[in-house]
Amino acid sequence: MCETPRFAAVFCHHAPSLRILRTALDEAGIDCLFCRSQQQALELTLAGECSLLIADFALPEAGELVRLASLLPPPQKPVVLAVAEEYPGTGEAFQSGANRILYRPLVSGQVQDALQEILEKRRKRAHRDSRKKNSARLSKFSRLTREDRRAAARSGIKTLVYLELETGTLAAIGVDLSEQGLAVQASGPILAGARIPFRCLLPGTGHTLRGLADIIWADSQGRAGMFFSHLPPSSRKLLKHWLARGSAHSADAVRVLLPPESVALFL
Repeated sequence: MCETPRFAAVFCHHAPSLRILRTALDEAGIDCLFCRSQQQALELTLAGECSLLIADFALPEAGELVRLASLLPPPQKPVVLAVAEEYPGTGEAFQSGANRILYRPLVSGQVQDALQEILEKRRKRAHRDSRKKNSARLSKFSRLTREDRRAAARSGIKTLVYLELETGTLAAIGVDLSEQGLAVQASGPILAGARIPFRCLLPGTGHTLRGLADIIWADSQGRAGMFFSHLPPSSRKLLKHWLARGSAHSADAVRVLLPPESVALFL
């Protein structure tokens, strides 16, 4: 883990707040990218390119953005700094998983203090992680448990998936992908047995996979397995080409559709 964020993804459209954030980030030595959409911010976060996410909860998509970011494993999971309406706000930012909240109107000194606190915590975490790695190297006889091996094998991809539910569009994280299906992690439960339209961004490309999928298993944590019940020829061709480019993604295709061990499923 880097001692400082690689860069910050900023999802905010409020001009006065943006000016203060830009100045504070520059003074902290943090590069930033201002995102015009939730999708852009999610793509950067899922790619593991940003280790600091700043989200303005005046934007309706901010809550879902932060909830999805909080589901990522530690190497990809960013620190989340939320910008909320005037204190005390609604509490949605903390409930979504934000690490720190700043209230409008932003004050330059408070933003700088928050960034310094974040950087200090990351430095301490990086030091602890380094010590743990060194300790692990000394243990030559350590062995992965069966569950650990399964978890490692299931790590798969991280991409953005949109599920078109009757209640609206739900964004989810695609955690594994094969020619037959997709495993996802959403911010809330998905109904098992449903057939739903979906679209999925193919990692490393500018292409979107579209089709219908059957939810063949789901659990209370928002995890689900999706079987592709219909893919248009164009999407099927894109998927095959993408899988062929990285043979690791296409291996053991049936495994992608299997639920994790020891989970309570909604069937």
